[in-house]
Amino acid sequence: MKASLVSLFILTLVLVGCASELPPPPRSTMESSDANKPVQSGVLPSVSQPYQRPKATGTFEDARRHMLRGMAAVEAARSPSEMSLAEDEFRMATEIAPELANAWFNLAKAQAQQSRFIEAIESYREYLRRAPQAEDRQKVENEIIKLEFRHEMRQRILSRAGTWIAEDGYFYQLTLQDNRMILKGSRRMPSDEIRSSYTMVGEMPTTPTSTEFRLDFQGNRLSGVWTRGAVQAEKCTVPPDSSNVSGELIEQEKRMLLRYDRGIFHASTQMGLLTDDVCAGIADKGRKSVEESIYGPMPKRADLGLEMISLNTWWEGGFSAVQFAWAGRLVIKALPGRQAYEAGMRDYDEIIAIDRMAVKEMNAGQAVMRLMGEPETEVLLEVWRKEENRTFMVTLKHSAN
Repeated sequence: MKASLVSLFILTLVLVGCASELPPPPRSTMESSDANKPVQSGVLPSVSQPYQRPKATGTFEDARRHMLRGMAAVEAARSPSEMSLAEDEFRMATEIAPELANAWFNLAKAQAQQSRFIEAIESYREYLRRAPQAEDRQKVENEIIKLEFRHEMRQRILSRAGTWIAEDGYFYQLTLQDNRMILKGSRRMPSDEIRSSYTMVGEMPTTPTSTEFRLDFQGNRLSGVWTRGAVQAEKCTVPPDSSNVSGELIEQEKRMLLRYDRGIFHASTQMGLLTDDVCAGIADKGRKSVEESIYGPMPKRADLGLEMISLNTWWEGGFSAVQFAWAGRLVIKALPGRQAYEAGMRDYDEIIAIDRMAVKEMNAGQAVMRLMGEPETEVLLEVWRKEENRTFMVTLKHSAN
């Protein structure tokens, strides 16, 4: 028994510093009758059987065995699944022998490098409780502070996921993949970039198409690629387009500023008198530099009871043409039984000012973000009702997220 304790002491001195940046894989739940049998020296388990983690026996010798297995897994790790096995082994050692301080230390290192910061902090604290006189106490306490900061930064990054809105009134869904933000949406390209004309008819709108930004970020700096799908312009199909993107996150303004370029095209559809209409040609007019702001994320529960119907389409009425762009006009529908309706708003009322700032002086993204506001705050709206030719004031309150 003394020899085992001496071996364990020597081993725990060697094990300081094991870790990996890779996330853990799903664990197998399959049963195996041989899973808990000890592995004989020089004999490998059958590859036909799924791996099963041995059950703890509750002895120091078993804890020592798991520490050795953890070290072996760290040395051989080439994938997330292999690295997670190392963490499993260190965890088993802490379960069998909680007083084994270095088992907690190694477990914390593994958790930290897999970005599970809260778990790592707790394991480090357990290490300090088990080894109150540890020579590296100050170093570990400093590491806990760093992990707390990394956790805060990660939470800030995760909070960016959700719905964003561009200055032209089109929406994007932002998701996160490691250090990459992916914004996906659908928008109608403006006529100064893709012009669609029809003989004897004139200019025609194009159909909406998919748009995507794949943005890597380092701090607040952004870089990546913008792509859009093919655009249907009556009988013509304008090919897909892409461009490199640079920009930055401006968190205090809840927006990202992106710089890239888009192709300019003119698609002509020929009307046939005795035959089907055909695409007469697509002219490539070069490229246009774009600087675009996208705002977000929008609150998940604004709950004002409003539906905005004029963000990227506006019709003045009568014989006027439909405008497929933000026109500085914010017309709404009021959902019956909800807050705005109970406050007196009705379908096709127009919000002309938000917190005393004129809507016509804002882009669509600014207007929507100001309207949505912060949870548990009030928003003051100046509303115009066309059929009564009058304005009135309404105060609404945002729900908590």
